[in-house]
Amino acid sequence: MLNLLKKQWDLCLAAISAFISAIFLAPNVLDLVTRELISFFSIQAAVVLPAMTLTSGILRSDGLEYSQAKQFIRALTQQMKFWSVLVFLDFLVISLLIFGKAVSWSFLIIYAEKNVEYDLSIIYLFILFFVGLLAFFRTISIIKGVYSLFELRSELILNEIRRKNRERLREDNEKANSSSISTPKNYGDVLDSE
Repeated sequence: MLNLLKKQWDLCLAAISAFISAIFLAPNVLDLVTRELISFFSIQAAVVLPAMTLTSGILRSDGLEYSQAKQFIRALTQQMKFWSVLVFLDFLVISLLIFGKAVSWSFLIIYAEKNVEYDLSIIYLFILFFVGLLAFFRTISIIKGVYSLFELRSELILNEIRRKNRERLREDNEKANSSSISTPKNYGDVLDSE
């Protein structure tokens, strides 16, 4: 259980925070910050999209062994999935904010036959807060993700340099071994002096 909490801390924290927020925050509070929240999540999505492009173009075949290439592809695939989920969460929270503001945060379902009203506002707010907080908490991982891309790119560059150095050394050794020194005819003969 503790291991699951370590891995999914952002999910657990978002769920707990969303539950508390949905119960204690009045929906009209969101009217005051909707514009700012939309801006924040829009900027976050705008930052993540170039990171996705960088991730998709980082892998080169130069200087890689097959096992290294598989390892890098696996790591980059995991990174792309993370970016994709984060962009999806950003767009989802923006949509939920716009829709919620459009209906004034009121979600009443009236069942006319029994003359009953169901207020689903708290459920909507929980979903909105959960998605928003999850996207926010995952923002923390953006720095870690960008740093891991830097490390990955650095390792690829070092592998390429090592490969080129090995090739250069091999070529230099082949040149040194292939050329034989030829001496001119009569080299080393003693000449008679007259």
